[in-house]
Amino acid sequence: MGHITQQTHNVARFSDFDLVTSEDVEAAESLMPEFYGVLFHNCYQITSSAFYANNRVEILYMNKSGIITIGSFAFNKCKNLKTAYLPSNLRYIYNSLFEGCEKLEEIVLPEGLLSIGDEVFKGCFSLEEITIPESVCTMGADVFRDCNNLHSIRLSKKLVETYGEAYIKSNNENIKLIIYDEDSDEESNKGSTNSAESATLYENEAERKCIKNIEWPMNAKVIEKSAFSKCDKLEWINLPEGLKEIGQCAFYGCESLTDVVIPTTVTEIGKSIFFDCFSLKKIYVPRALLSRYNEDYFKCNTNAEVICYDSIDDLYEEYNSQLNKLEAKKEYVRNIVKKAQTKVVTSNGFVGALRKPSTEEYLALRRRPNFSDVTSEQLERFLKSIPRRSSEYNSSNDSTPNLKLANTIGSERIAASAKEIKSFNGVIRKNLIAEKKKK
Repeated sequence: MGHITQQTHNVARFSDFDLVTSEDVEAAESLMPEFYGVLFHNCYQITSSAFYANNRVEILYMNKSGIITIGSFAFNKCKNLKTAYLPSNLRYIYNSLFEGCEKLEEIVLPEGLLSIGDEVFKGCFSLEEITIPESVCTMGADVFRDCNNLHSIRLSKKLVETYGEAYIKSNNENIKLIIYDEDSDEESNKGSTNSAESATLYENEAERKCIKNIEWPMNAKVIEKSAFSKCDKLEWINLPEGLKEIGQCAFYGCESLTDVVIPTTVTEIGKSIFFDCFSLKKIYVPRALLSRYNEDYFKCNTNAEVICYDSIDDLYEEYNSQLNKLEAKKEYVRNIVKKAQTKVVTSNGFVGALRKPSTEEYLALRRRPNFSDVTSEQLERFLKSIPRRSSEYNSSNDSTPNLKLANTIGSERIAASAKEIKSFNGVIRKNLIAEKKKK
């Protein structure tokens, strides 16, 4: 039996449904009158017209849902729907699924999709670009009819050869076809528009998978929607002072991201920017921004701690405080090791071997209060995430920040502390293993 829960204050979670029906959607509306996002977990099928003409839904998260079938008209005329991530197991999109979704801006179709039905995106006025996976081999009629703002479709050469340009474009001559060849991965443009205008950041999925860190340009003002979505190896990102806006789902699915600092200059934040960022520990948010958006808006479905700050100086104070605690822990470890090396003198004056503390002594010393729980890796990433200011750049054309040296010194201090603490923890583990074997 399926159940509906409140994922956050504005996301309804449908779990363990064999069939999600219009009655289930009505139950969700009663439970959460203000929800705008829908997340599916361990579900099997969405019936036809289940969300028909539902004006609450703005975001659909189905990519990890388990859903294999979505009935025709299921999201037809959802006039406020803006973003949809379709299930990874979906093979067929049936007729008119998103017809009349006037505000739909982004749709992610899964690899493995085989067929797209008739009029699926008809009347999606806000849709500007779309990628059709190479696996798609059949397309219905008028798929993109009345998509007046659609300027590019990325698809396989085989699909174009099978159906022809006019059929795929639904007779909209303003659409440009970006054709990739399955064998050579070479792309060619068919249409009159400049390809640079429709280029997206890290469009290639393989490229996204390789990104581990990002230093955003100093002159950047906007991070577009879904700009870094699914960069699952992204560990840290440095956002500069001067940034004004972060788009919807900008960091969706960045599963390795641990700390994020939002600059004080940011005034607009899109929805679900950190959804599925399950490793996220801390989000540093300017006080002025936090007064406009509540904590849940930033946390999405994570357990991250939202920390309010007023200036970059506050962040450096936080960093130095954590670093001092880490170094204090290092110094304490040194004293433990020193104690372990004290020679034992017997009653007859014989100087014996070096004494090793027992496991109980190690653990008691290790539990000393006021030590930071932050790891050296987390502290390193936090340091790299602190926003850069224009004053922190050299006056020359070199774009390297002046604080680079300070960061390097801080990193070395962190590494030195981490090494000694790691060695100390290793001794504890060895003692525990040895005692377990004795028992």
